[in-house]
Amino acid sequence: MEPVELEKTNKYLLLYFLIGSAILFLFCFSLYVYIGGARKYTPSWNKNEETEVLFHIDQIETINDRLTITGWAFLQDENIYIFNTKILLYNINTGIFYRVPTVMQFRSDVSFYYNLNVDRSGWKAIINTNRLSAPVKEFKVYILYQNDFRYVIVDTGVFLDE
Repeated sequence: MEPVELEKTNKYLLLYFLIGSAILFLFCFSLYVYIGGARKYTPSWNKNEETEVLFHIDQIETINDRLTITGWAFLQDENIYIFNTKILLYNINTGIFYRVPTVMQFRSDVSFYYNLNVDRSGWKAIINTNRLSAPVKEFKVYILYQNDFRYVIVDTGVFLDE
């Protein structure tokens, strides 16, 4: 290669490297913002279905500023095909809801016990307590049940403790 071509090739390589690095940085930053964070949420009370959701909160645990909530929820006599359950944390002082992302947990034990196809009823929510707007003890746990395009907000009656 001639020196002029080599210099041109090196400039293109550097440009591709910088663009790729910027894209990777933006992707990692968006993951940081999304994971472990909570977003303000306004429940659609007019869409809320008045139906009974069977649920159980298995564990609420805080280790090193990471709050983990695990459990399961499903509608009686319905199989779950599409998982879309979220946890809502309700600040009892401000009246503001925060939506916490969840990860589906397979719960064959729940399916076996109720003799239903509710393997997708389990969930796990993780949030960094430093990213909450108030101390943990000011929050009450709600379940936003949206599996299979339903919309039910469940007051669990559970408050977070420090």
